[in-house]
Amino acid sequence: MRSLALIALAGSLLTACSGEPETQSGIGESSDQPDVETSAGESASEVSGPIIYLDAQPGCFSLSSDPTADVVIEGIGKEFYPRDCSDPHVLEVFWSGEVEGFSGDNNLTQEDARDGCVPRYFEVFGVAPPQEIIPQDEQLATPYIQWFFPDDGLEAAQFPGRLVCGVFIANDDYTRALSRTGSLLPSGA
Repeated sequence: MRSLALIALAGSLLTACSGEPETQSGIGESSDQPDVETSAGESASEVSGPIIYLDAQPGCFSLSSDPTADVVIEGIGKEFYPRDCSDPHVLEVFWSGEVEGFSGDNNLTQEDARDGCVPRYFEVFGVAPPQEIIPQDEQLATPYIQWFFPDDGLEAAQFPGRLVCGVFIANDDYTRALSRTGSLLPSGA
């Protein structure tokens, strides 16, 4: 799978190795939000063991079997480990669903994913996601955004138009996503 770093600095994208999920940070706002069908399903705490990243529903996840492990930002595997948000975790999915009008032959692009996740981030946090590295103490109010969508080919055929939007906290030099406890979402979100 294609994978892109979690945040683009100065408008450039960092590409990680093949075999990892397609991800990207949100850069700026977009007024062209695609039509998206809201997904429903079991919560992260109701699932045991790892799940494929495209099956993720809103909730908290570690990105390895060790929930306290920080994760190198430039590459994330295809398995998410559901966690209770009060337990250590790295990623919090705040929205997942299907963007209408896409099929295995017509997969999402980075722009489609951005246009699907950034407006939802704004709805939850009341601000646009960070576009540059910010100190950890500021990340609690405006965590970094990350999105996931299927790679072209078999994943796009199995998960047409699938989009997963999440948030995370990074270390101060933006090399690792940090394990933490507690939800990053504002109360009532």
